[in-house]
Amino acid sequence: MSLPGSSDTIMDFLELKNGHVYVLTTSNFSIIRNTEAWTMNRDKSFKEESTATLKSFGELNYGKLQEMPRILNVDGLVMEFDGILKNSSIMLVNEAKNKPNDNDIVKLLDKTARLQEALSNKTLEDYVGITVVKPFLSGHYFPPEMKSLCLFRNVSFIYPNGSRLVVKKLFHTLIRRI
Repeated sequence: MSLPGSSDTIMDFLELKNGHVYVLTTSNFSIIRNTEAWTMNRDKSFKEESTATLKSFGELNYGKLQEMPRILNVDGLVMEFDGILKNSSIMLVNEAKNKPNDNDIVKLLDKTARLQEALSNKTLEDYVGITVVKPFLSGHYFPPEMKSLCLFRNVSFIYPNGSRLVVKKLFHTLIRRI
C-alpha cells in the first residue's frame, strides 16, 4: 500500500532517498545484470576496435606490427594494457576508457615510463631491441579539453568521429573504416 502522493515503484536511482528501505524484485536483477553485460561487451568491443584502428595506423607509420599479450610483468610489477603492438624497434600501447580524464593520462604516462625503463634495462626478454614506447589513449567520449591535454602531454589519442574511429597523433590523422 502506498501513501497518498507516493508510488510503490521508483524508476530512477535518483529517486532513492536516504533512510528509506527499498525492496528490489528479482525481475530488476535481470535488468541490472543485462545492463552490466551490455556495458562489459561494449567496453570489450571498444578496446578491440581501438587497438585494431591503432594497428592500421601504426602499420602505415611504423611498418608491420605484431599484437602482443596485454599483460606484462615489468620487474615484478604486473601491467595491463588494452592493446600492445610491436615491431623490432617500437611498441605502441593502448589504454581504452569510456570517458578519459586527466588521471588516465597520468597513469598511462607512468606505466609507459616504467615500461620504457624496463626496456632500457633489457629486463623484458620478448621485447629486446625495442627502444621507443608510444602511448595511445582511446575514449568513447573524448572532451575537447582532454584532447588538448593529451596533445600537451604528448599522448596520442583515438576517438570516434561519426564514421568510426580516428587516431590523432601529433601532426597526423587517419580515418579508417573497412
